[in-house]
Amino acid sequence: MGYEEMFGIDLVGDDEFGIDLVGDEALLGAVRRKYRAPNSGRQKRAGMAKLLRATSSKVPGVQAHGARDWPLPFPSIAFTATSGTALTTTSRPQRPFRGVRLVIDTARTGATATGLVTVTAFNVGQGNQFIAQGALPAAGFGPGAFQTEMNLDSAQPGIDIVLTFAISVAPGAADRVDVAAMIIGLSVG
Repeated sequence: MGYEEMFGIDLVGDDEFGIDLVGDEALLGAVRRKYRAPNSGRQKRAGMAKLLRATSSKVPGVQAHGARDWPLPFPSIAFTATSGTALTTTSRPQRPFRGVRLVIDTARTGATATGLVTVTAFNVGQGNQFIAQGALPAAGFGPGAFQTEMNLDSAQPGIDIVLTFAISVAPGAADRVDVAAMIIGLSVG
């Protein structure tokens, strides 16, 4: 499956059989043209079986290839008394990847680990993923955050995805603020 097929126009809806569909316009259009709506319950089940056979793997025991959700991890970073107040973490996907949701988790250790953690830059390759200059609070992308779905730029294998974090006040002495991040998105595999 190529780049255009994976990152084409996505459709969401129901087909003639009442099955929820999410996918590429070309694939769904071909399936819809090939299998017309059946008239009876028996024809309906036969049509659904044909649809499943047309979209599943041709080799028994081998998973069908196609776009699906994958996590893209980033190396964890830690703000300490000596790390400074800005840190960067980079991940490089090994398959074509389009991010949908950024998840950031922070862990604070010590009484002075109280600074506000923000995302100051978010790049896919050379493309900035912010619509304007500024910093976003990392808590806005926390594990329990909702309505955080994004449609990020696509990254081909070997393209860096870079997150830059800042903390308003560096922790003192042996205190630290650990930051872990990942992006959930579509990839071929």
